[in-house]
Amino acid sequence: MIQLSLTIRMSIACSIACVIGAAFMAVAGHIGLAGIFLLTLFACIGAIPLLIRQRISNEIASLIPILILCFLYTPVSWFTLDGLLGCTPYLTLLFSLVIVLTYYRKLQSWLLIAYGLLVAGLSLHWLLTNRNTAEMTRALYIFFTYLITLALMLVLVESLKRKQLEINQRMIDLSQRDPLTQLLNRRGIQQALDIHEQRYAAAGQDYALVMLDVDRFKRINDDYGHNLGDAVLHSLAECIHQCIRSTDYAGRFGGDEFLLILTHVDQSTVDHVRSRIHAALRDVQGYAFPITTSVGFALRSECDSSDAALELADGRMYENKNRDEVMPLQVSSAQTHTVQP
Repeated sequence: MIQLSLTIRMSIACSIACVIGAAFMAVAGHIGLAGIFLLTLFACIGAIPLLIRQRISNEIASLIPILILCFLYTPVSWFTLDGLLGCTPYLTLLFSLVIVLTYYRKLQSWLLIAYGLLVAGLSLHWLLTNRNTAEMTRALYIFFTYLITLALMLVLVESLKRKQLEINQRMIDLSQRDPLTQLLNRRGIQQALDIHEQRYAAAGQDYALVMLDVDRFKRINDDYGHNLGDAVLHSLAECIHQCIRSTDYAGRFGGDEFLLILTHVDQSTVDHVRSRIHAALRDVQGYAFPITTSVGFALRSECDSSDAALELADGRMYENKNRDEVMPLQVSSAQTHTVQP
């Protein structure tokens, strides 16, 4: 919604600029350039209702006026306003800046390459066809200044944009992390589940959901305090992180429950991961009791939906609980854990 609002505001700003540009060019007698501004204006105005109705994407709505200005207005303006000695080279700086700020990855690269080739061809044509020595000298100075300015501008803006993207990504990552366990939070693991569900629907890529919780966690909080309960969750999260693959996801689903999403698996793979977590928990030191968990899993292919698979994994987890919650904690000779997570 925020991105949609931003695109609409950009379309309105572009429309206002096109009105001013069309009026100025009409007064100056450049009817062709005024017509191109009007064409861009109609493209911007026409995109707004289509955006609101979600008939076109934000990227398409932004792309249409850019293509008109870059690949229609630029060559017409170039030949109308005296090429390198006119104002068009300065406008190409502006258009290049808009491409860098608006687009990302492959589309940005292809647009810049195509636009760069167009401007290079126009510049070469002007230099080859102009015979005035004085104008040629001035044009060469302008051309090299233009190249230096364009290179510096693109490098600086791209660097700033990348830093901003990294900051935004870190903020998004923090918003999806549980501060205690540093695993994904409920929102983060749900987004990962949605992605895998889309892949399953599109290509049949099966995955497993593993529900896991700490046995008698309430007794741990009651008998030893919530600080130690938090330490148990932190230790369990570390074990989970060490035992899953880089392609898997793990998140704190709520309270002492954790959800794992394992990709490209079968039941033996799930059993292997579960065994590794149990073995890692046995190696955890510093508590006056052993940390044990109950686990249940479901393959997506077993169920009609991801919600059904999640419910099946949760039901199996409770079925597989092998300790009675009312039994006292089995105390070992180890000292109570005192390290705060």
